[in-house]
Amino acid sequence: MDYPALYNSILHYTRIPEGEYESLISVFNVKHLKKGDYQFKCGEICKQGVFVLEGCLSYFLTDEDGKERIVDLGTTGWWMGDSDSLFYGTVSQFNLKAVSTSAILTIDSGIAHAVFEKYPWYLHYHYFALLDYRKRTDLLLSNALHNQAEQKYLAMIRQRPEIFQLAPLYDIASFLGITPQSLSRLRKTLAHKEV
Repeated sequence: MDYPALYNSILHYTRIPEGEYESLISVFNVKHLKKGDYQFKCGEICKQGVFVLEGCLSYFLTDEDGKERIVDLGTTGWWMGDSDSLFYGTVSQFNLKAVSTSAILTIDSGIAHAVFEKYPWYLHYHYFALLDYRKRTDLLLSNALHNQAEQKYLAMIRQRPEIFQLAPLYDIASFLGITPQSLSRLRKTLAHKEV
């Protein structure tokens, strides 16, 4: 079976009618990104939905000082992109960049609309996947506002351990809302606690 990560992601939320998965995947394109390659940049229109097959992508803003402020890190099985830009054709304020060598599936925005009409189960999948994404985003925001760096770091180790293998520490620090130096000190402190 092609793209088991996508297949399993869909099955997590809905049943796939016999033979329709093979038809569905024909609308996707595989793209390989090297570390540092952009899928889209701030000021452009996000024209494709992105499903991560392998690797790690960073979804971020650039602040007025030119620093990347990471909003999300996507690994295998995650959808990434600017949904407002994708579905409404507006200019994105975000960037999407590979932070490690990555393979992605892309689907053009116009095709995505047609796919939702042709495969109601795929629309059902996206609806519930989006609800999960919203829940995850709310949790991230709550953690960012109310938890200390150590709590955020330990939660990330429990919930997303693969990120530590794929993303550079400065991206992880940005995602956690701390400086790379603070992350380094935190890791040393926690290592001493474990000993």
